[in-house]
Amino acid sequence: MEAESILELIPFSKTFVRGTFSGEVTHKEGDRADEVAESAKKFVENYLNYYRAMGDLEIGLPKEILVSTDGEYLLIRLFPATEEWGAVRMDSQGNVGFARLMLIRTIEG
Repeated sequence: MEAESILELIPFSKTFVRGTFSGEVTHKEGDRADEVAESAKKFVENYLNYYRAMGDLEIGLPKEILVSTDGEYLLIRLFPATEEWGAVRMDSQGNVGFARLMLIRTIEG
C-alpha cells in the first residue's frame, strides 16, 4: 500500500506523517503537515527517551500514543522492529481502530 493514498483510505483523516526513531521525518502530507510532523516527532522522541531510561526498548514498549482534543485525534503508532513511526491526525468522528490498521498496512507493508 502506498503512503500517498492513506488520507484517501481513512475517513475523516486530515494529515499523515511518517518518520524514524533517529528523528528524520520521511513523509508528510495533508493539512498542517509541518506542524503535525514536529508535534509527533517530539512525542516520539520523549516517549523513546523515557523507555530507554527504563531499559531495553523491546521489552514491553507500548506501540501507540493517542492524543485527543474536543474535535481531533492524533494517533501515533510505533514500529520498533523497523525503528519507524507513523501518525494520523483526524476528526473525532474518525475510527481510531481503522486508522491503526491502515498505519500498520502502510508501514509494515
